[in-house]
Amino acid sequence: MDEDYYEDKEQSENANQILSKVVNYNYPNMVELAEMLRLTTNYGQINETFNNQIYKEAQEYDLSLNQEDIKLINDVVNSFIRLKYLLSIRTQIELPGLIKDAQELINLLKEEYNI
Repeated sequence: MDEDYYEDKEQSENANQILSKVVNYNYPNMVELAEMLRLTTNYGQINETFNNQIYKEAQEYDLSLNQEDIKLINDVVNSFIRLKYLLSIRTQIELPGLIKDAQELINLLKEEYNI
């Protein structure tokens, strides 16, 4: 899992570096926007993002892309597709297996120690 973590982290950092070359994040309310996105994402409320006043305010600025080079845009998309693939392996295959193993270990410990 440690190697997987570092591979995922590297892929995430790579994708975000490429994204930064394309997307303009120069919103005047970027601090508030970033915090709102963090909170809605972490608490499973991402669908509420688009109705949030902070998001709507940022949307009004209508910033253009830093670059419109289609190859670079495709690189961004491909990087995030690869990241999605890696993370789906972790969440749909590896994590359920680890949860199952942990539950079996808990059950064995309960039996052994009469808990």
